[in-house]
Amino acid sequence: MLNSYKAYIFDVDGTILDTAPCILESISQSLTKTGIAFDNKQITQELIGPKIGEIVDLLNLKINFQQKEEIIQTFRMIYDENPIGKTQIYPQIQFFLSELKNKNCKLFIATNKPKRPLQKLLEHFSLNNFEEIYTPDKYPNKIMSKAEMIAEILKKHNLAANTTLFIGDTQGDYQASTQNHCPFAFASWGYEKDKKTLSQNSTEILN
Repeated sequence: MLNSYKAYIFDVDGTILDTAPCILESISQSLTKTGIAFDNKQITQELIGPKIGEIVDLLNLKINFQQKEEIIQTFRMIYDENPIGKTQIYPQIQFFLSELKNKNCKLFIATNKPKRPLQKLLEHFSLNNFEEIYTPDKYPNKIMSKAEMIAEILKKHNLAANTTLFIGDTQGDYQASTQNHCPFAFASWGYEKDKKTLSQNSTEILN
């Protein structure tokens, strides 16, 4: 069934790459460097997926707007400089990408990861199979949501939603997919905490 679609859109964090170790370490370092008190037990992989500002909100820190911005900027400085570190590619996805490329399927990325660290990761892991890559900062004057990225991919490349599969690992990925009427495949090895519910809501499940 997974080979029956004409186009495939992939999330990155928790779907193509296991980026959690580097991201979580960078979050902890940014909080420490900005002098913000936090509970290290909260820094878990379930945080991965949203943009860094949303992650900071999830931590329920006692901070003001200026402190939040300082945390975000410090995180960007740390993580964007070296996003590779302990990051690994999921072997099942590596095989799947190669299989799809051999069948001349159209492959895309829609991710909340900014362009700079993503480009470093794609180059490091030789992930050059994608027709186009969408990040929140793809355009200078607009911050894109994942749903908007998927919508633009469909429109720009003249793709039918029902033959375009979105593959992700979180509820946010599922929601972005359904907003665009695309079938959704759940990467069950990823960072979603409520795996059972998301599995039940998925059209396809990658094991």
